[in-house]
Amino acid sequence: MPCLRHFGANCGIQGLYQFGAGDLPARNKLLASMTEEVGELVLRNNYLQSLAISLVARQGSANRDELSRLMTVLEASGRLNRKVETLPDDAALAERYASGQSLTRPEIGVLLSYAKISLFDDLVETSLPDDPYCASILSNYFPKKMRKPYADDIATHRLHREIIATVLANHIINRGGPGFMAWMSDATGGTAEDIARAALLTRDGLDLRAYWDRIDALDGEISGEAQNDLYQRVATVYRVFTKLAIDTRLAAGDLSDVVRKLKSAIKSFKGFSRSVTPADFSAQISAEASAMTAAGVPEDLAEDLAELWSLTVTPEVISVALRADASLQKATEGYYKVSEIFRIGRLLSSVEKIPTSDHYDSLARVRSLDLVLKARRNIIVQALTQHGDSRDPVAAWRSADALRINRLGSELIALTEGDPSLSRLTVAASLLTDIAQGAA
Repeated sequence: MPCLRHFGANCGIQGLYQFGAGDLPARNKLLASMTEEVGELVLRNNYLQSLAISLVARQGSANRDELSRLMTVLEASGRLNRKVETLPDDAALAERYASGQSLTRPEIGVLLSYAKISLFDDLVETSLPDDPYCASILSNYFPKKMRKPYADDIATHRLHREIIATVLANHIINRGGPGFMAWMSDATGGTAEDIARAALLTRDGLDLRAYWDRIDALDGEISGEAQNDLYQRVATVYRVFTKLAIDTRLAAGDLSDVVRKLKSAIKSFKGFSRSVTPADFSAQISAEASAMTAAGVPEDLAEDLAELWSLTVTPEVISVALRADASLQKATEGYYKVSEIFRIGRLLSSVEKIPTSDHYDSLARVRSLDLVLKARRNIIVQALTQHGDSRDPVAAWRSADALRINRLGSELIALTEGDPSLSRLTVAASLLTDIAQGAA
């Protein structure tokens, strides 16, 4: 895939030559002048692929289900033959993980390549490459010396859709990991286009490229392990925010418009978030920033990365604000108050500790978590629409049906006291749904 960049540039100049816009010596001179930049771009892509492999490898057995599921999906589509690629079958994979081993870097690299090919095939069949928002992807793919002089030719490049699909596939899989699309599809039911749109919204709405650039700048300044911890922080936000953007339909509509609206909402959120964020959450953010600073991370970057996670609430509070016709701040206040009343934060923090034995256990865990989040959003909407004039809409909502809510709430809180399990999460999701629906 990296070499397609040189191929694309060459095709662009070939087209100009064929139409008489240049001669062979001029074309060769231009290509030669771009060699260094093309080489840097290829090396950059290799850097990102190596980073993606490292982030997967360091997770060890934690990504067993995701990578196994990816191989199953690729096999079902006829794209992957494990024997040909010397990848372990399910039985061999189970034995390997049981002995404390996981996939090797070369094996992860194979899956990374197949995941990109699969996503490219899916995206090129959608309308996303034709979206005006993606025009800059096409232009930025070409060396800088070609962009302005040959802007019209680039825009009508005969491989423009394939180039855009290639760049998108590279970005999404490099940043999300090889199992990103398969997991996201299972977790949300979204199509390749749905997921890619949400991923673009996440990247650009949160300005994640600025975070990645600042972490890249730490090469040689901090340990590789500490640097990978930072990349993993951003990758987690990238995944969680993308999923929530799909769940709340945040990415629906004109992509340029939704990115602009998200940036505006993020700016507004940052303006009031510190005044409404619970003390324990603020303390956690400060502790994480201090830990990163102790590892050699510049203080400003450590603070920004620690606060980045708090932005994952915005898809939900934006959705709530729109549904309830309320301000973003009111929706955010309601979000934190409902979470506190029913100890939802504690419930969510225990989710990753729940053991799963197969893909369907993992899927049940994700789906139960979705029900919890949906119920929370519905409760906040009820509070804001029914008691929006109150100083504390959530407290007023709770008082209006105190007996039922307190009874179900007590049962819900009791579930968070014991060891986390899939059955406890399932019951908790059901109880919270009952509270949201007003069902006894």
